[in-house]
Amino acid sequence: MNELSSNHYAIEQLLAHDAPMILIDTLTHYSAESARCQVTITPQSAFYNADIAGVPSYIGVEYMAQSIAAYAGALANDANEP
Repeated sequence: MNELSSNHYAIEQLLAHDAPMILIDTLTHYSAESARCQVTITPQSAFYNADIAGVPSYIGVEYMAQSIAAYAGALANDANEP
């Protein structure tokens, strides 16, 4: 069975970035096979564009990359690895 982790890490513990370049809000849950992250886009978000009332679509690639990094970071933390 694919158990969800009960560990909750601050996103700053999982990513190599510092503010303001941490673009995702949280790793909400993860297992050995998957992860789910969350981001809330507001006018204060990095790369927010008022003309489109959001962020450009290509920023989604960075959201995905940071989600993958957060997942890898959580698995590494669980294994006491860097």
